[in-house]
Amino acid sequence: MTDPERIAMDPDAAQAVMSALVATAAALRADWAAGIGQIAALDGQLGNGPLGRAIAADYNAAVQAIRDGAEQTVERVGQLGDAGTRIVRMYMDTDARTGQYFGF
Repeated sequence: MTDPERIAMDPDAAQAVMSALVATAAALRADWAAGIGQIAALDGQLGNGPLGRAIAADYNAAVQAIRDGAEQTVERVGQLGDAGTRIVRMYMDTDARTGQYFGF
């Protein structure tokens, strides 16, 4: 026997979560843009002295790896929120069109 609770979605709750995720992605994107600008401004000062030159190559590689990972994460959060929003709409549309055919 199939438990109807296992296939049900609460569209209002799901949409609220997706809206929060989309808003979080937008805030994260804005904060990251500001933060990476500050980091880049400081990066330009590294390597001007003997100690800075000695660590610049390792530092720059590490910063690039962090920057790439952070940018991918920021992008992915937005993609998940957008996909979740579409899924809620698809669920509601499918439920409206086909729900009457299920006997539970």
